[in-house]
Amino acid sequence: MSNSRGKVILFSVVICPEMAILLLILLCSTVFAPFISGIVSKLVLPPDKLKFLSFLPGGAFILTLKDLKTILQPAHRNRDVLLLWPDYWALKLAYFGGLAYQGLFSLIALSVWLSRAQTLTVWGAVALVLPILGAVLSYYTILLAKVKVQEELAKYTGS
Repeated sequence: MSNSRGKVILFSVVICPEMAILLLILLCSTVFAPFISGIVSKLVLPPDKLKFLSFLPGGAFILTLKDLKTILQPAHRNRDVLLLWPDYWALKLAYFGGLAYQGLFSLIALSVWLSRAQTLTVWGAVALVLPILGAVLSYYTILLAKVKVQEELAKYTGS
């Protein structure tokens, strides 16, 4: 593996905003738990709202799956340009890396619903708020990739 490929892999999957959110989940549920506990104890959230919120990251996951073909196999007459692009592997890596993070965020958020908690705990608050933020951030980067692919393919429309 070349040095530049290693950097792309490192910055696409390991050193990325999604990883920062995962680390923030661990940090908030352990180190900042006493501070968050004071805030959470004042919140009242009905169990049906907890259930709804726990499914939001899964929604971003499904939206990302829906965009799979649009990003990696677009219905464009010049899609061969994309498929033959030397860095196409990096686009696939970033897409599937984002999808993996969204799956992880979905599982973390679903843990709140599966716990059947009747009141919001520190873990429940952290496992709802941060995975929702992470899934939205990840989906936003997928949308940016989608726009970039469309822009690049549009350059070849006139040729």
